[in-house]
Amino acid sequence: MKDRTPTKPVCQFGTSAGVTLYVTGRFDYQLYESFRDSYQDLPKQPDQAITVDLSGTTYLDSTALGLLLLLREHIGDSHRRIVLKHPQPAVGRVLSTANFDKLFAIEPAAASAPQESGGRSDRHLTA
Repeated sequence: MKDRTPTKPVCQFGTSAGVTLYVTGRFDYQLYESFRDSYQDLPKQPDQAITVDLSGTTYLDSTALGLLLLLREHIGDSHRRIVLKHPQPAVGRVLSTANFDKLFAIEPAAASAPQESGGRSDRHLTA
């Protein structure tokens, strides 16, 4: 089984359910090229989700918000679901202030997610 630990500020891992882009550290203008490159060659498969894992993101600025919008524009009418996964509280506040919760599915971090029966949160993404 492949290790799913991000090794660069922007990493991409694909599965049958979709593609996950991991962004670690500061998500700002310095990641513009690597983030854009991470999704440019994604296959056009509308049944697969695109997840942007923000659990390791400590900061994001307007450039990062613009990059997320460019990702949304890039997939266009393919009806692919984009999920912003596990943003840290400060990052989540920026996304909320920018009304990104109206444009993207946001899956909260485990600490702020409601607990299901048995005290376990289901984190499996379905397309």
